[in-house]
Amino acid sequence: MGKPEKYSKEELVSKAVEMVRIKGFGNLGIRSLADYAGVSTQPICRNFGSVKELNACVLCAINDLYEDFLKNEVQSGKYPPYKASGIGYINFARREPELFKALFMRSRKNEDGKKEDDSFNEIALKISKAYGIDYESARTFHLTMWLIVHGVATQIATEYLTLSENDVSEILTESFNALLNATKNKTK
Repeated sequence: MGKPEKYSKEELVSKAVEMVRIKGFGNLGIRSLADYAGVSTQPICRNFGSVKELNACVLCAINDLYEDFLKNEVQSGKYPPYKASGIGYINFARREPELFKALFMRSRKNEDGKKEDDSFNEIALKISKAYGIDYESARTFHLTMWLIVHGVATQIATEYLTLSENDVSEILTESFNALLNATKNKTK
C-alpha cells in the first residue's frame, strides 16, 4: 500500500493561494508549489492534469475569496452599493495585492469574458434605470467609472500611491458626480 498523500486537492489549492499571496501568481508552478508545500511533484500532478488546470483552480479559489470580500464590503452598509463595490475592489487590492494582481492584472487574451460581460451589462442596465439615462450612456458611464476604480486599485496594489479609504471615497464621489452630470448633459 502506498504512502498517503500529504495534501488533498483542496489543501494543495489552499497552499497555492497562500504561496501566491506571498510570492505572486507568476511564481506558481508544479515544482514551486511542491517546494512550498513540502511535497513531491507527484501528488500535484495526480490532482492537477497540468499547470493550466492548477492555475485555473487557484484563480477560482482566489476569485471566491475576492467575491466574499466584496460581498462583505457591500453588505457592511458603509457606502451605497455601487460605491461600496468600487471601494471593495480597491480595498481588496490594498489588503491582498498579489491576489488582486493574479485576478485583475494578468493577460486575459485567451480567456472567455462572457461572465464579466454579462455582469457589466447588468450593472449598466441598473445605472440606466436608476439615473434615467439611456443604456449606451450607462455602459459608457460604468466603463469610465470602472477604469477610474481599476486605476486607483492598480496604483495601490503596486504601491505607487498610498491613499486612505477616505481619500478614495472622495475621489470616487467626485468622479461619479462629475461623470453623471456630464452624461446627463450630453443626453439632453
